[in-house]
Amino acid sequence: MKWWRGLGFERRTAILYFLLFALISLSPAAGRHNNYVAFDQGTHAILNGANPYPVDWKTAEYPFQPRYLYSPTFGYFFVPFSTYALGVHVGTYFWVMLNFAVFIYGLWSVMSLLDEETGLLKNRWLVIFLLLMFNEMQGSLTNLQSNGLITGLSLTATGLFFRGRWMWAAGLLSVAINFKLYPVALALLLCLSFNLPFIFALAGFTSALFLFPALIMGAGANGAMLHNWLDMLSHEPMHKVYLGLEPTLLRYGAAAPPALFSVFTLLNAGLLALASALIFRTDKKLFVPLMVPAVLCFIILFNKRAESQTFITLAPVYGFMLYAALLAIKSGDQREFKANIFFLVATYALISWIYSDLSPRPFRKFAWEWHFKTFGAVVAYVWAWRGVVASLRKKQFLWRAA
Repeated sequence: MKWWRGLGFERRTAILYFLLFALISLSPAAGRHNNYVAFDQGTHAILNGANPYPVDWKTAEYPFQPRYLYSPTFGYFFVPFSTYALGVHVGTYFWVMLNFAVFIYGLWSVMSLLDEETGLLKNRWLVIFLLLMFNEMQGSLTNLQSNGLITGLSLTATGLFFRGRWMWAAGLLSVAINFKLYPVALALLLCLSFNLPFIFALAGFTSALFLFPALIMGAGANGAMLHNWLDMLSHEPMHKVYLGLEPTLLRYGAAAPPALFSVFTLLNAGLLALASALIFRTDKKLFVPLMVPAVLCFIILFNKRAESQTFITLAPVYGFMLYAALLAIKSGDQREFKANIFFLVATYALISWIYSDLSPRPFRKFAWEWHFKTFGAVVAYVWAWRGVVASLRKKQFLWRAA
């Protein structure tokens, strides 16, 4: 087994993790999952020129039905996995593995930037990071969610952007935006670098992908589908079963007036934009460790359709927290180390541990009922802003330690 030892610890770990998910993915592939039904029905409708969007989306039963909630472009992308091509079982399996592969590659793309000078996230710490993410990855991928793919595309684009490959970054981000709109948050922050080639490429690619179905179905039909899609997303009623901040407030009987919550959302978006602009003006290397975790938390908290499976988008934040703790040890700052460990443990406990089989069943039931995941996202968001504020105030440049 010399060849196996010669691969190195990181490659061996990645192979074993891949094989684990390759086996786990056999389970959803054995049946006909609701999400696959939604993707497949939407793809069939689009190819047949019919409206793929639910006409009864305002009904109480809507959140629990297999509904197509993606752009027309996504329908064409899904064709190889649909019953038109690979079929239910094989299509499901390769869809799950595609999401896994793109998500892991996106993680590597960003975390290698974060860790390129220190090399701290290696060996046992890499294993711990992967284990911390396991619940969120498994929950999303085996439910055939597209969030692993979309988050992976967004993270890969971020890594390419900071490696100077702006056209590729713009292209991948435009694909992610065309599938679901939430990567717009990350894209707009990157635009504050005022990198004009990237900005023009992003605008061009995004527009082209939204218009691409018009080449097949005609401009009128594509325009009508895009209108129906955006109308559905912008007017969807609030449901307290979801885990965003606004539905959680509703669950606790403290629903905020829509106008007030919109102002609060815009305030947070504005603060993220301001911090990003300042970072690009001073030291753009700080964008990845400071702003990427902040925007991932923002996407979860201010998404009124966030589900448990959507939290794969926030799972990379575990790596940022772990890296911050390791960096504090390296720099000899025990206080900062303890603070980062506290935030990491609290976030993991609220988002992942209490929902897993490792916690007692009554705890799991109580956590589901009272949206503990949302509070975990709030803790992570506070941690992210703590780092942003500390760095911008120049009291401690935690991420610059060698």
